[in-house]
Amino acid sequence: MQLKGLIKIFTIALILISLFQLSFTLVVNNFEKSQASKVRSKIQQENPGMSKAELDIAAEDKLRFVLDSLSTKEIMNLGVTKYTYQEAKEQQLNLGLDLQGGMNVVLEVSLDDLVRNMSNNPKDPALNMALEDAKRLQANSQADFISLFSQAYLSKNPNARLATLFVNSSSKDSTFNSSNDDVLKKIKTEAKDAINRTHKVLMTRIDKFGVAQPNVNLDANRGIISVELAGVNNPERVRKYLQATAKLEFWETYPQHEVAQGFIKADEELKAYLAGTKANDTLSQTAPSISNDSSKTATGSNNNTTTDTTSLANLIKTDTSKSDTSMAGLTDEQKMAKARKENPLRSFLIRRI
Repeated sequence: MQLKGLIKIFTIALILISLFQLSFTLVVNNFEKSQASKVRSKIQQENPGMSKAELDIAAEDKLRFVLDSLSTKEIMNLGVTKYTYQEAKEQQLNLGLDLQGGMNVVLEVSLDDLVRNMSNNPKDPALNMALEDAKRLQANSQADFISLFSQAYLSKNPNARLATLFVNSSSKDSTFNSSNDDVLKKIKTEAKDAINRTHKVLMTRIDKFGVAQPNVNLDANRGIISVELAGVNNPERVRKYLQATAKLEFWETYPQHEVAQGFIKADEELKAYLAGTKANDTLSQTAPSISNDSSKTATGSNNNTTTDTTSLANLIKTDTSKSDTSMAGLTDEQKMAKARKENPLRSFLIRRI
């Protein structure tokens, strides 16, 4: 009898615990359905001519913002404890794709583009042929893409040195005398970093969908990321968002002292062009000299502070703000007109600095 009583106690406790866990899912679902209905009704009232497809998209976007703003709203009160929407959302059951639907996306990091960008000659026929061979080999292999590329490239170019293809003057960890193994190690490191960066970007994008408990699996060896998003009702939009690409570029720029004289000369040329005359070569008179070493100090001085007298912004501001007695008695509009005539380029840019 005592054993039967113990079993009943455990059974009742298990039922209560199960009901407690299920209650989060029921409360959250009811709350979200209630908010979705309110959002949809409001959008319909404000846009009576909106099509069903447009209404679905607008309601989904609006609902996400509404639920986010209500994350601290209390939706569950058990007497001894209370739960906000965010807390209850974290406790609800993960129904998965089989119970509530959703989508499964498999993404692959394009390492062939990475290899091309790292090479000194992206259009090299041998390089591109090896990359195509590596992609074909990858379909039936568990090896990483860089190893397959190395295998394909060296099989057709056994005496080739990868350093000549991937090492340049800006390379930090490799030299022109580096072995093939050293170069491949460097490429693999870059590939691994690229895969990890892509994974982090995807996680950031997925978080914006507000999907509960997304399942993201990374195969770092092959550069494949599998994403399962339960409850997604607009798969096409999600797919486009996840597959969107961004390209980071670095451009070489000129120091300001290298363009200062040319800028002043251009201002003189523009002034002469607008006036219908030929510009005089007054550059040596108007531009500050940059041939002198501004780091030189007076005899006996230990002050080595350098002063950049050729700041482009300073040149613009200084030359357009000089005190001019001819400006006396002029209105602000007349002063602006005179400045535009005397320094057309600088007066145009000064308003944007």
